[in-house]
Amino acid sequence: MQPGNIFYSYGSLTLCHYASRIESYAEEDDEPSLHLYRLLRSLSEKSRLRILHFLRSEPRTFIEVVRHLGISKGITNDHIFNLRSAGLLNVHVVGETVSTYSLRVERILQIEQGLFDYLGMSPSLSSNSVNEME
Repeated sequence: MQPGNIFYSYGSLTLCHYASRIESYAEEDDEPSLHLYRLLRSLSEKSRLRILHFLRSEPRTFIEVVRHLGISKGITNDHIFNLRSAGLLNVHVVGETVSTYSLRVERILQIEQGLFDYLGMSPSLSSNSVNEME
């Protein structure tokens, strides 16, 4: 997980400090990039997948996400922070306040492509293999 973004507001001016990504080289030929590894790990928690599913159709407030999950605000906040750090959520800001979160669909497509690239496969080849298995 990478650090979160920091927002500074000065009257009508809003500055956003984006964290930089430091990519280390894989030690082994078959080792995934640190970026891909962290991204896939962000999906390894059931509650995070439920958040993505809940946000799939429309932006939702933090409280709506908390109520949907039925877990504490603190744990929900940790999950949202993790998903934000992975670039899987859009954050909608009104004034100086985060109003809603939504799913970044293009990021989901990047995960798929990143995994195919790591495996040395193309999406068209994989669909043939899946169809043969069914």
